Amino acid sequence: MFLFLFLFHPGLATANVALSGLPIAQIDVQGNKKTQSRFVLKWAKLSVGDLLDQQKIDQARQNLLDTGLFKQVTLQTALDNSRLNLIIKVEEKIYTLLLPRVSRNGNGDLKLGANLKLHNIYGANQSLNLLVEKRKFNNGDDGRRYRISYDLPQFDRPYRYHMGVSDSVTNTENNGFRNIEYENYASFSVTRDWHLSQLTAPLSITSSLIYQSLQLQTPYPGGLQKPSTGKYSRFGLKVELNSVHNHQYRRTGYFHSIELQQGLSLLESDYLSRTIKIESRFYRPLNQHNNLNSRLIFGLSKNSPFRVPYYELGGSDTLRGLEQESVLGDVLLLGNFEYVKGFEDYPSFHVTSFIDIGNVYSELNEVDLSDLLTSIGFGGRWKALSFVETDLFIEYAYNFDTDNSKLYAGTSLNF
Repeated sequence: MFLFLFLFHPGLATANVALSGLPIAQIDVQGNKKTQSRFVLKWAKLSVGDLLDQQKIDQARQNLLDTGLFKQVTLQTALDNSRLNLIIKVEEKIYTLLLPRVSRNGNGDLKLGANLKLHNIYGANQSLNLLVEKRKFNNGDDGRRYRISYDLPQFDRPYRYHMGVSDSVTNTENNGFRNIEYENYASFSVTRDWHLSQLTAPLSITSSLIYQSLQLQTPYPGGLQKPSTGKYSRFGLKVELNSVHNHQYRRTGYFHSIELQQGLSLLESDYLSRTIKIESRFYRPLNQHNNLNSRLIFGLSKNSPFRVPYYELGGSDTLRGLEQESVLGDVLLLGNFEYVKGFEDYPSFHVTSFIDIGNVYSELNEVDLSDLLTSIGFGGRWKALSFVETDLFIEYAYNFDTDNSKLYAGTSLNF
C-alpha cells in the first residue's frame, strides 16, 4: 500500500507585490534572544542583494519553521529612501527541557529516571540528549541504562555530524536462572546533502561507524535460547529524501530512506551480519486542520547478530496493542496509518484514530501477506508549542489477533 502525495504550501502575504523585483539592501533579524542571526540568515537562504520575490520569501519562512526552533516566523518589508529592508521576526521556543522519566507501559514495565534535552546550543541548532533511567520489568528483570547523544548541524561546510554512546546493565531471570547482561553501544555518523535539480528536497547520504558489545556474567544454558556474547562492529550507509515540512500544528510532505548496515571483520566484529531497512512516511493534509499520515517499513536481516532475531513487533512505536517484543524475526513488514483531526478553536489539540498492520518472519520466503497482524485504536494529542519536538499523547490500541488491548502515553510520537 502506497500513497502518492502532492505537497501543499499555504501562501502568506508577507511581501508587498509592488516591491517585487527590487534588490534587498538590508536584512534585520529580530526576536532572537539565543539563536545567532547569521544562522537565521543561513537557514532562511536569504542574503543582501537578492531580488525580492514572494516565492522566495515564503520559502524562507518555511525553511526557518522546518528547523523546529521557532514558534512563530514572520517576514516584513520596508522601503527607506529607495532602499528595500527586510525584517525577519522570530519567536523562539524553550530549548532546555528536563523531563522526569516515569512511565509504565501496557506490559507493566516500569521506568524511572530523567531525560535532559538541550536544543539550539550556542544558538547554532546543536543538540544534546542525556537519558538516565532504572527499569523494572514485569517478567522479573531489572536494570539501569544511560544514553548520551550529540548532534552538530551543517555550518559553512556541507556536513552534519552525530555522536552517541549508551550503556545498560540488565539483571535477567529465566526459568529460575539469574544472570546479568552488559551492553555497550557507540556510533559516529557524517551526513552530506546533495542538491539535485530533479528533486524537491536535497538527497542526504549518511555514512556511519557503529560499535555494539554484549557480555553475560554467566553463559545461559542452551535450552533458554538467550543471546550470545561478542562485538557487532559495522559500517552503515543511509540514503534519504526528506521533504517533510514543520508547520505550527502539523507536518506535511514525505520522507523516503534506504539503510544498509554490514558487520566487518576489519573492525574486529564477531558477526558479519547484514541488515537492510526501507522506510517511507507520508503526511497528507486533507483540509486546514486534518491530516492523513502513514508509515511503511520493510526490514531484512541476514545472519542476525548475537544469534537472536533482529526485528521485533509490539509496543507504542511499532504495532500497538501487542506486548513489547512479543513477535520476533529477521524479516519485517509494518504499516502505520492514522487520521488526525484538529479543531479551529483549539489548534494545539488533536484526536486520532489509527490502524497498524504488520508481522515478522524468520526468512524472506516465509513472508505471507495473508498472515498480517492488525491493531486499531484512538487517542488524543497536545502540541507543546513552547518546546522543541514535544507532543504529549495518550492512545488506546486493540489487537484483533491476540484480543489484547494496551494504553500508551508519552512525549514523542510514533512517527
